[in-house]
Amino acid sequence: MTRSLVLLSLLAGLVSALPTNRADLDSCLSSSGASYLTSSSSGWDDAIAAYNQRYTYQPAAVAYPTSSAEAGAVVQCASAAGVPVTARSGGHSYAAYGLGGADGFLVVDTSKFARVIVDQDSGQAVVGTGLRLGDVAQQLYDSGERALPHGTCPYVGVGGHAAFGGYGFQSREWGLTLDRMIGATLVLANGTVAEVSATSYPDLFWAIRGSAPSFGIALSYIFATLPAPPTTTFFSYYFPSSASASQALLALQSFGLNADAKLGMEMVLGPGQWYFTGAYTGTSDELATAIAPLLDQLPATTSDSTVQELGWIDYLVAVGGEGTIDTTAPDTRDTFYAKSAVVPSTALLSTADVDAFISYLNTQGPASGTQWFVEAELYGGTPSAISQVPENATAYGNRDGLLTFQLYASSSNYAPPYPQAGFDFVDGMFAALDKHRAVPLDFYPNYVDDRLTDQQWQSGYYGPNYARLLRIKEEVDPTGVFAYPQAIGK
Repeated sequence: MTRSLVLLSLLAGLVSALPTNRADLDSCLSSSGASYLTSSSSGWDDAIAAYNQRYTYQPAAVAYPTSSAEAGAVVQCASAAGVPVTARSGGHSYAAYGLGGADGFLVVDTSKFARVIVDQDSGQAVVGTGLRLGDVAQQLYDSGERALPHGTCPYVGVGGHAAFGGYGFQSREWGLTLDRMIGATLVLANGTVAEVSATSYPDLFWAIRGSAPSFGIALSYIFATLPAPPTTTFFSYYFPSSASASQALLALQSFGLNADAKLGMEMVLGPGQWYFTGAYTGTSDELATAIAPLLDQLPATTSDSTVQELGWIDYLVAVGGEGTIDTTAPDTRDTFYAKSAVVPSTALLSTADVDAFISYLNTQGPASGTQWFVEAELYGGTPSAISQVPENATAYGNRDGLLTFQLYASSSNYAPPYPQAGFDFVDGMFAALDKHRAVPLDFYPNYVDDRLTDQQWQSGYYGPNYARLLRIKEEVDPTGVFAYPQAIGK
């Protein structure tokens, strides 16, 4: 690295005595200054409840630091005791990696890092990783009507969202959330705190934009924010039941190659229906012009289609589907299995690929016993800001991705247990999409799938960037303190 990480100021004096085994971890944490919970604590069950109820992991402890010094101290405690560490922001990891993805982790919960500070001159914002996307959006808007590209669910934590990508309908114009990142405060495996950027520990800054939890506990990010647009047009286009889903998906793919960057959209498929939804940065008239080449290939839209011109916050409320972007109320939980599939612009879906996929949904979906949906999200195309970033500019790969599929099925009542038929159905979705292809599909790390093999996720998430990630991991975390199942070097 340009600057040696071993020269960072050590925090060893923050704890009175480092533990030598797991039995001493509790004593060490008690001297760290951070509040924490263990299995004997009141509130433990709520503290370790996973968003995806398929998972019921038992951490060693959950710590709630309020400062970088406390965060460094608790990481030192765990490292000395041989206890693996994981970061938790919003807790929405599909595979419960915020709990470690296995028993026995120290969970460092960043919920106390919940401030947004905007520099009014530069538009740069320091964003605590304990915030959820709805709260980030509101605080940015309240601080000079600023905005970032990000996902639609207000309850998703910004810590993980920005660490692994961060797609929203504005991303084709503004980039992924991680593309707006210009710095971060990171607690490393030895408890040191690094301020990383393009000029300060640039290798580490490169690595965290794609896999931050593999390298440390991100306490805050610095983003280059954008002015919130005065008008965002939010749309949903529905079609007659006789309209061909295969035709529509192929039309979206060809249209997306050169679609206006101000247009973000997806095709949503579910039991007995499909539709297009998304947003355009501009007026409804401008949207109509931009999307006409796609709609002209399909039957006329039906009367339940909607097109709304909205201000920024009203748009976020509408697209989020919760009626608010405030996250004070408890989050709802689910019991589900999901996979992703990234289609590169250089190896598009064939008619055979699409026909096989749609046929599978139509024949197997009704018998799956699940609540399922598919989203085919338009990421790329020549004008897309995502695609214009070189593949090796950040650890996040897949810059050539045109469409990203989310394949998702919940249990019939959204509660445990999850049926084996659900795994079979979702795996079958992917197989149907992939089976005719000569070029394999890649994967999107924010739709994490812990059933992938090591070779699949290493190649599918990171491609050729994985080798560089592994070298950086060996330098900054040689003993694997941050070791969730899909951590670099795991």
